Amino acid sequence: MDMIVAPHALTMPGRNRSLRFRHSALDLDRIKVNLVEYATDAEWVEINTDALGGDVILKIPLTGAAQVIHAPRSIDIRPGQVYLTRPGQSYVSRLGGDYSHLSVQIDPVLLGADPGDHSDLDFDNDAINNGGAGRVLANAMVAACSMLTMGGLDPATQRIVARAQCDMLRSMLIALPRKGRSETEVVPYYIRKVEAHMRRNLTEELDLEDLVRISGVSRRSLHAGFRRYRDSTPMKCFKDLRLAAACGDLQNTDSHESSVTEIATRYNFFQLSKFSRDFQSHFGQLPSQVRRQHGS
Repeated sequence: MDMIVAPHALTMPGRNRSLRFRHSALDLDRIKVNLVEYATDAEWVEINTDALGGDVILKIPLTGAAQVIHAPRSIDIRPGQVYLTRPGQSYVSRLGGDYSHLSVQIDPVLLGADPGDHSDLDFDNDAINNGGAGRVLANAMVAACSMLTMGGLDPATQRIVARAQCDMLRSMLIALPRKGRSETEVVPYYIRKVEAHMRRNLTEELDLEDLVRISGVSRRSLHAGFRRYRDSTPMKCFKDLRLAAACGDLQNTDSHESSVTEIATRYNFFQLSKFSRDFQSHFGQLPSQVRRQHGS
């Protein structure tokens, strides 16, 4: 991992402790994903990283729990949550004895930052996880990785799917809350307000008039804002978030008793044939294929 992500020091409490480590990597077009798995008889593993490079690092726990420490404070994260560091930020991670996560390297330019100026990339991790965006992002990232590692796609199709996944994840990352932003920031407040409302209401029936009312601007201004800053429309962004949530539920073994139809209708996809087409266009596989591959 010294060569892949950043130099770091690893320690474990006690003497004569054993550690089993496994690493896999995936290039998601312009986003680098590392699957990291630790298993040890120690109570925890501590990783001290003080020489990070210029990427934003996104941590997504898959099993176990972790504590990320930035003196003088720390934050606990578990599956269904995420943690983002700004470029060059040092930190200490304390991982449980049986732990795995995705460590994602993201070029700041992909998130709209100017080369050499990363002042706007200080993410508000508390707001991200408390507002539900962390769960949606974690599910979407896991789904993207699963789609591209299950096989069955020829190289050309895999590249197309990887690019589509990268674009969807980029839109989600850009929308995440950041510290110190004001209403005069690059992404207007009304867009972030609408996106936060979308994430809180993924199972509700929202129409464009609902979003216009929440935004506090005119329909024309809302459409123009989403076209400029998201290269999309409000309702298309809402559909993308619901598709990501549905994909996460299809992969979730805790909800294996739910059928594809039940999950689709949970997120208000009532035309099942259209849901399947949209899902396949986004993720490269049909919903039923994803469900079967995850043991149901």
